[in-house]
Amino acid sequence: MKIQQLLRYGIILVVVTLFATSAVLSYQRHAETVTQLALAEKTGAWASSELDGELRRFLHALEMAGAGRITREQLMLRFDLLWSRMEVLSIGTEAEEVRNLPGAAELFSSLWQQMRFSEQALLALEPGNWDYAQQVAQPFRRLQTEVRAFNVRSFQGSPNLSAAEPIGFGLSMFGLLISGAILVVLVVRESARNRLQALLDELTQLPNRKYLNQHLAEVEGRAKLGGHRVGLLMLDLNNFKEINDSLGHAAGDEMLIQVSKLLRAAVPKGQMVARMGGDEFAIVLEQGVDQKYCETLATCLSNEIGVQIEVGDNRVLASVSIGVSVYPDDGATLSQVLINADMAMYMAKRDPAQAYRLFELQMNLGLQRRRELAEDLRQAILTNHLDLHYQPLVRLDTGRIESVEALLRWDHPKHGMVSPLEVVAVAEQYDLALELNEWVIATACQQSLVWEAAKLPPVKMAVNISPAMYTKHDLVGSVSRIIDYYGIKPGRLMIEVTEDTTMQDIESSPDILHGLHRLGVELALDDFGTGYSSLSHLKKLPVDRLKIDKSFVHDLNNEPKDLRFIRTILSLAKSLELEVVAEGVELPQNLTDLTQEGCTLGQGYLFSKPVDADALEKILRDQQQGIRLPPWSDGYLNRAI
Repeated sequence: MKIQQLLRYGIILVVVTLFATSAVLSYQRHAETVTQLALAEKTGAWASSELDGELRRFLHALEMAGAGRITREQLMLRFDLLWSRMEVLSIGTEAEEVRNLPGAAELFSSLWQQMRFSEQALLALEPGNWDYAQQVAQPFRRLQTEVRAFNVRSFQGSPNLSAAEPIGFGLSMFGLLISGAILVVLVVRESARNRLQALLDELTQLPNRKYLNQHLAEVEGRAKLGGHRVGLLMLDLNNFKEINDSLGHAAGDEMLIQVSKLLRAAVPKGQMVARMGGDEFAIVLEQGVDQKYCETLATCLSNEIGVQIEVGDNRVLASVSIGVSVYPDDGATLSQVLINADMAMYMAKRDPAQAYRLFELQMNLGLQRRRELAEDLRQAILTNHLDLHYQPLVRLDTGRIESVEALLRWDHPKHGMVSPLEVVAVAEQYDLALELNEWVIATACQQSLVWEAAKLPPVKMAVNISPAMYTKHDLVGSVSRIIDYYGIKPGRLMIEVTEDTTMQDIESSPDILHGLHRLGVELALDDFGTGYSSLSHLKKLPVDRLKIDKSFVHDLNNEPKDLRFIRTILSLAKSLELEVVAEGVELPQNLTDLTQEGCTLGQGYLFSKPVDADALEKILRDQQQGIRLPPWSDGYLNRAI
């Protein structure tokens, strides 16, 4: 018995000794490799990698300066950093090995020459001069490819790692077996980690949509067995897109990370906080849930998130819209309750005065109505069962009709008159924006040709474009095809886009409008003053006129009267050589105030409500015969047409 024990212990000792020896040798080799890699990182290979990155950052800064988003001083700071990186590679002792690589001398010489040549050009660059910035950047982009290739070559050296002495075939094989076992363990661990990562959002490390759906299935099973309620909250950041567009995607990512931290801190432990995607989050509540508890938490979350958040060097004011739904009160399944919470969230977004909304059955009825309207709208477009009404835009000094705006009308056989805003919202939600906008443009062009054939006074036809048509479809291509098909003169057509719509895609907006302008179509910026556009953004847009939002004209009816904003817009338009249209002119005094301030065009009920094509034709014929529009016809203004 003792012999067997001694043999067993001996075998264990041998195995332990072999494992320890293999482990020590493996560690020595690993330590030597790590040392070599650490040295490599501190040499020119690391410096050349930094040069590649610094050149990319400089080119990005040059583009930002060309777009007017950073100052010349910020651009020159990035240029100085690139200069310093070149000095490290050119004279640093740690980069001597890299300088000896084939092609290094020629590449560094070309870079030095281009940087010295471009220094004065950079000092002369005015922020916002896109074409000049692109001209300066072009030679650097050609060199960028060479720098990247050189960076790759700098890491392709052959490190001279010392080899360990042979320690015998048996020990080597044993070491291989041990290494193989370790490799298997690592693979298993990595697989487990990947499975976990597949269920987590990469940016915030919160559970993702897939994890949430799995969790909801488990929670629903527990709720059915235990007979308890489950609360679902859907959250959406209200101003995320503006921050993303104005400060950049890195700032947007940082904001999402900060908000996720606030949510984890505010939600009780053990309850799930998940990121659904974009700027949407979901919260699942299982403990002590009722409607009041969910409302209290929603209020708390709104207060926690509605504070200034540090995003890089900026402080931004976040706000959130929240939808709340409770299982089983609002739905037989948690999947349905999740849909309900999402629906309530969108209702909250529509009402800025409410941070959160509880799900109501009426919301479901609203969803059914929108689905029904979407199907009927598709048929109405195909069968031409929509209408356009037209509202005149008049010259305030003469009363002449200068143009008309085409306005959509839909008399639904079941729901009666559907508001244009709802029609557009349904079209955009159910992918009918292209068909609807093309129908409006085509119908307006046909009507313009009818009036032209009737020898009526020539007027321009203005057409509003919905946001989805502008951002998701080929607006320029659609307008071009319609103009060619009907043979209308492009100058007789005016496309109106809202100020907020042009801000949805700051980068492509100028290109879209320039494309329309090249067709010969005139452009108007609608609802001006209600959006977030900057002067630099406005200067890039080839618009012909600005339309002052009617809310500012209505403010003229208040006492004391405040004309400062209208004066500012008129002054801005004059400096940019743009016409200005005042919308919502309803009172004679509005006309007097606007005329005295130098506004030349107006639109509103004071002149005419939107009317059908026949009624507008009569107004145009009356104008031919010298019959005046209100208020000229009632003697308030004694001006000749």
